Amino acid sequence: MKPTANRRATARFSYDINELVGADSGLGIQGFRPARWQPYPAGLGLRLHTPLAMDDDDPGFSEVVHVAEGLHAFIADWRTDQRRVGESVWAEVIADDYGWLYLGLDGDGSLEVEGFGPARRPGATCALTVVPRNTTCFWSVGPESARRGVSIAFHVSYLRQRYPELMRTCAYSLGDWLAGNENKLRDFELPLLPVMTASTASLLTLTLEGEFRHQYVCATVNQLLCLALSALAEREKQAAAPIRLSTRDKAALHQVRAMISSDLRNAPDIDAFVRRVGLNRNKIRYGFKQLYGMTPGDYWQDLRMNHAWNLLADGDSSLAEVAAAIGYGHITNFTTAFKRQFGRAPRSYFDARGKECGKK
Repeated sequence: MKPTANRRATARFSYDINELVGADSGLGIQGFRPARWQPYPAGLGLRLHTPLAMDDDDPGFSEVVHVAEGLHAFIADWRTDQRRVGESVWAEVIADDYGWLYLGLDGDGSLEVEGFGPARRPGATCALTVVPRNTTCFWSVGPESARRGVSIAFHVSYLRQRYPELMRTCAYSLGDWLAGNENKLRDFELPLLPVMTASTASLLTLTLEGEFRHQYVCATVNQLLCLALSALAEREKQAAAPIRLSTRDKAALHQVRAMISSDLRNAPDIDAFVRRVGLNRNKIRYGFKQLYGMTPGDYWQDLRMNHAWNLLADGDSSLAEVAAAIGYGHITNFTTAFKRQFGRAPRSYFDARGKECGKK
């Protein structure tokens, strides 16, 4: 999904993830309001009206559950709403080292990370996502799209403590994020196993109350996170094996590289590459890395940041113009990404070059 000013203007509300998982559990965030009842005492969980469904007779719900320090679950049962016009979009600021695991049973939504690209959330889905700190995520749902599933927010400190071997087993997938050096969007599609489907469905239909409910939710959330991390580790093990690339495969990957280089504003679309060059997803992802030393997404990010550097070095473009040229709608997010890539903010480089060249 491509960012547009129009879509941002129609956002229902904006919040920092820490406001939603903090002590007040979103009560001060525009768009959230408490539901008519809470499934168990405050402090263990809070049920909120979804800001997308406006049908008071059947509003659906969003339930925020504090599972452990650094681990929270957002159980969502959002119904379709014929009265919504167009997409409903809202912004979430990831100001801390949080990632999330999303398991959806139904719905057709999208995630777009400012400056880093899109990630679809269609139908039955299992996806694990981490992003650099201080980035903004735009979530969107169409007027006739239900959303049923659970999103599990995990802090880096929780994973480090709970899964001490994760740095080794998922070194490529999560290593930079675990080490606090992440500068890219990492969005992993994982198999939605039957046990995941059953466990997620049970969270939506559970009739337990009070402490029994809380203990069940906590155990199930930990189970789902464990299964997803195990699948990610297994995927990394398989990806480490060399891929046999034919002459035709290499020619197709050269074409993929050319397509990436021709569009610095929009993140690589693996599905589009599959259709265009006739290779499967694994060959495009891992064959590209084998051939060029980095994934398509990493290659794209490198190209756009180097292009930004060159534009600033020329001294003829403002920061806003440079950010827009490579797909950033917000200068703050561009500045953060630039600093991660080059070690200093673009403003300092731009000012230094301007003084040296006699430009403002």
